[in-house]
Amino acid sequence: MVIGNDCMLSSQVEIRSDDGHPVFDVRTGKRSNPSRSIRIGNHVWLAKRSAVLGGASIADGSVLGFGSVLTSRIPNNRIAVGTPAKVIRRGVVWESPHISLREPFYKPDASTIEKSTFWNLTDDADLLDARVFPSTKPKPTGWLGTKTRSLRTKAWKLRRRLLAR
Repeated sequence: MVIGNDCMLSSQVEIRSDDGHPVFDVRTGKRSNPSRSIRIGNHVWLAKRSAVLGGASIADGSVLGFGSVLTSRIPNNRIAVGTPAKVIRRGVVWESPHISLREPFYKPDASTIEKSTFWNLTDDADLLDARVFPSTKPKPTGWLGTKTRSLRTKAWKLRRRLLAR
């Protein structure tokens, strides 16, 4: 497990590289749920009740939202929420000026804070990484398959619009 510098972890955050209880295959005797590594980059914010499970990684400057469960990978400077966590915003940065009591106490825009080195756009090369998106599966056929495909297409189009914001 690797946790970077300048991370902010809220209360009730869980970082678990394994299930806590071994599960074995009866025929082979091999463990079915081995522990896997976790990487949390620099300047990452894990919100309250979020969980990072084995095999997950979060790149620099990203945020994992309240109650989210991360099982995959989040590229840099993104916000991911949900169970399982999915990216909903890209090209974002978080700062912690509220921890200091310097005026103005309400920060209406970035001109009122000192910018950190984490003000980076999301690296679009990560979009090509196969681990970011699920693998392609054979397309279902028949009436139900056609309906499922059209709903999936609409969901991906909506996701792309949200990521483009």
